[in-house]
Amino acid sequence: MRVLVTGALGKVGRQVVAELGERHELVLFDRSVPSTPGPHRAVRGDATDLGQVYGVMAGCEAVVHLAAIAGPAHDPPEVVFRTNVMGTFNVAEAAAVLGVRRVVYASSGSALGFAYMHRPLVPEYMPIDEAHPLQPQEPYALSKKLGEEIMATLQRRTGISTICIRPPTVIAPEEYAERVPRALDNPRRSLFAYVDVRDLAAGIRLALESDLTGHEAFFVAADDALAREPLATLFPRFHPGTERAAAPLTGPQSPLSSAKAKRLLGYQPQHSWRDHVPAEARP
Repeated sequence: MRVLVTGALGKVGRQVVAELGERHELVLFDRSVPSTPGPHRAVRGDATDLGQVYGVMAGCEAVVHLAAIAGPAHDPPEVVFRTNVMGTFNVAEAAAVLGVRRVVYASSGSALGFAYMHRPLVPEYMPIDEAHPLQPQEPYALSKKLGEEIMATLQRRTGISTICIRPPTVIAPEEYAERVPRALDNPRRSLFAYVDVRDLAAGIRLALESDLTGHEAFFVAADDALAREPLATLFPRFHPGTERAAAPLTGPQSPLSSAKAKRLLGYQPQHSWRDHVPAEARP
């Protein structure tokens, strides 16, 4: 397939390009272009400009939409919201008019509402699956929830297959040595979930190449939690009132269930922080 990859030069984008590059013809779209020529056509542009999206998507059969501001911490809230929502709307609008076959959208586990919450939030149950409500409290999570609704609207409008991938914290191989011990030593009010960027890229490829129709959302996470102790005890320490919901997590398992992705996409994570972090930093 000829596949448009937006946000192709970001951390996730680079890995997705590597994952897809030998199997598909890629068009790379980002606010910058590679410093050296590569095997794929690269176009500099901005997904918030609908005309540019039309131009770069023309002739493509599918889209992997990764372009976004990747969190609420470093940009004004209105910029995060406008950039992410309008970029996703433009991709959907162009896909509808140009008749692509599939759009794979990078949503986020943050859409659940826990990652950047302002007020306490208690999960209805754990491990959390795709049936759990999304309850964002800030513009980044809200933009991802609305992005999923834009994808669902695109599917209802056109019949185009739309698949939303919800990763938690994404960790690249070069980040394990410093980032993971810091997270283990300083637990915070988070979900303690993560995914290796290579596993995420594989999940995106599986979504792109699947024969699924309609609109679907998938959590794509590591099988284990980013924690030294079971979340049955750790999670309530940082999220009071979650004792009952966290009670099933008595082992190292993730608070997010990837069972749907495993069943329908064939997703199978290959990487754990336990395989990449020095022994002295492990339990």
